[in-house]
Amino acid sequence: MPDPVSVVHQMTAVHRNVLETQGPVLQFDHPVLAGGAPSDVPVVVNLFGTTERVAAGLGVTLDGLDDLGAFLAALRLPTPPDGMRDALSRWPMLRAALATRPKIVRSAPVQSVVLEGTDVDLSALPVQTHWPGDAGPLITWPVVVTRPFESEAADVASYNAGVYRAQVLDHNRVIMRWLPHRGGAAHHQSWAAQGEKTPVAIVLGADPATLLSSALPLPESVSELTFAGALNNARPRLVPAKTVPLMVPADAEIVLEGWVSPSETAPEGPFGDHTGYYNRAEPFPVMEVSAITHRKDPLYLSTYTGRPPDEPAIIGEVFNRLALPTIRAQIPRDPRSVAAACRLFVSDGRCQHQQTLSGAGASGDDGAVGDVAAVQLYQDNCGGGRRYRPEKLGRHRLGAGHPDGSGARRDVGREHTDGLPRLCLAAARVGRQNGYRRHGENRERNIQRVGRGNENIR
Repeated sequence: MPDPVSVVHQMTAVHRNVLETQGPVLQFDHPVLAGGAPSDVPVVVNLFGTTERVAAGLGVTLDGLDDLGAFLAALRLPTPPDGMRDALSRWPMLRAALATRPKIVRSAPVQSVVLEGTDVDLSALPVQTHWPGDAGPLITWPVVVTRPFESEAADVASYNAGVYRAQVLDHNRVIMRWLPHRGGAAHHQSWAAQGEKTPVAIVLGADPATLLSSALPLPESVSELTFAGALNNARPRLVPAKTVPLMVPADAEIVLEGWVSPSETAPEGPFGDHTGYYNRAEPFPVMEVSAITHRKDPLYLSTYTGRPPDEPAIIGEVFNRLALPTIRAQIPRDPRSVAAACRLFVSDGRCQHQQTLSGAGASGDDGAVGDVAAVQLYQDNCGGGRRYRPEKLGRHRLGAGHPDGSGARRDVGREHTDGLPRLCLAAARVGRQNGYRRHGENRERNIQRVGRGNENIR
């Protein structure tokens, strides 16, 4: 897109208009920073704006999602049942790739430029402020890499890669919004218990397979970075970080290296959420950025979170299909048992998003996969019922929350280019409740209660 577009609100409006028409990936060549200065770093949005592109990021077509879902289900079982063996037989290369060690390289494109110390300036990155009531710039597609205390940097199998949103505080600090039950938070707790800072790498512009693998509900024994390499049909290329003891994806666009304090927190939010409302501010750990490394010509991958449709909702639609084989394998195919399982997720016409049977959602959200999968499972086994009709629950199944929530105003629109940036070509190549405020409009409105939604941890 040749015309300058501001990262404050305008980019969100353009993006949403294009996404709602199932338009192409957008690259903003001349983003305007919050202070009015132009940025030299183009912004890419709408990478996962269609289910076809999400599937391509996983290395399959839409027709191959069921087999991939069966493979993911088989990974959780010590001995796959007969129904899974056929699926596994179709994925011999994928199964072998999971046992392949990453390739460690000495130099990498992502470290073509290294900024440390006083040269670190997060305000130079085109990080979006999405909605009028947002607390500030928000990094929305980060792959956050951590490892537990007493592990070795070379032990990539112990790593966790998750998609957790990060609020920019100032030129060298961000807030890490990871919930207590997530892998990144568990690693942070292991370091904090020893009074130590946690080494963290925030990968911006990871390849699509790495980003989606970081959001998938993979078994604990499967490394997200290794699984991404399997989807790409290649050994994952990693390089030692410059200032923290971690390995990072060698071919990413940008990496923020730093240390998360064992004790310092700051209020994160409020930010517009997928419920259609602003979530409340809560304290989360603070990360001090020690280095920024990037390609010579980096791209900044971004998105917005709002009431669906948005990219997390579209990813969630694909992840729902991937989750069905896992749930079918874990729940007896007895109508009474399935009905009981469904009641874990549905009560009085609202999804309760219980974690018991649900995996991670499009952005690591609790329940974003499991609720619809359980309702669908009930439909398959029991023929449905008045309280469990998917059409009745449609507005809830991807965390839409209260039916009165609204999305972005569609009063900003520009023509967009059809050119696919590097990240899209990579995708093709791998072929709380109370206190929310309504967002997506220039005015704000206080409400007393909204429908329950997922906890977004990006």
